[in-house]
Order: sequence, then C-alpha cells, then structure tokens
Amino acid sequence: MVQSGVIRTLKQLDLFEPRTVGGLQAYLRQSVLNRIRDGARKLMRRGITVQIPENISDHGLDPETQAIVEERSTRFLTALRQLRQEDRQVIIWRLELGYSFKEIAEQLNKSSPDAARMHYTRAVARLRTEMGLTGD
Repeated sequence: MVQSGVIRTLKQLDLFEPRTVGGLQAYLRQSVLNRIRDGARKLMRRGITVQIPENISDHGLDPETQAIVEERSTRFLTALRQLRQEDRQVIIWRLELGYSFKEIAEQLNKSSPDAARMHYTRAVARLRTEMGLTGD
C-alpha cells in the first residue's frame, strides 16, 4: 500500500505544488491513507477469496436420520410431559445438567445418593413406559 501510494505520487509530482515545508510529506501520508481506504472498501465489496478444498464433506445428518431424530425427540418430550414434576426434574437434572446422584439427593432431600439413584431409575422406567419402550 505504501509503495503504491509513493509511486502514484511520483507519477503526479509535476502537478504537485508544495505550499509548506512539510507539504510533500503530508501529501504522501494522505496518498497512503487513501490507498488503505480503497483496499478496505474493495474487501468490503468483494470479501476475501478463500480456497475451498475439494475433499470437503457434509458432517450433518442425512434427511432420513434427521427425521428419525426429530420424531424421537418429540416422543421423548411428549412422554416427559406426562410424568410427575419430581420425576421430570430428576431426569432433567441427570441427563441434561449432569448432576451426580449426591447432588440430586441433596436437591430432593433424599437420605443418600443411592436413594436418588433409585428415584432416577424408577423415573426412567416410567418415561420408557410413556414412550412405549417397555419390553426392549
């Protein structure tokens, strides 16, 4: 950018009339700033060129798998809504938030982590029943 600004100024040097001692320096500085602004405008209009590799692949799910995932998610949420509030909460704490059984026991005022584990196991069994997954 700087080199381009200086060359452009030198080409038009015969048209330049300095009025002050630092006039040429100010003119060169302004010329370089203008070249930088031009470059920025060009990038904003056209963007940056990026080479896309030929071996790029889509890591997303295929449409059939996506439909299956959505259907199972809907089934899960519908069944979860059918459970008692406490059972829903235990399942969410464990599956979504990753609470330990000790933390769940503290939240539910259970006597031990094993008591919380049993509550969770029973809640999951009720969820499986609601989802129609009994006998698997």
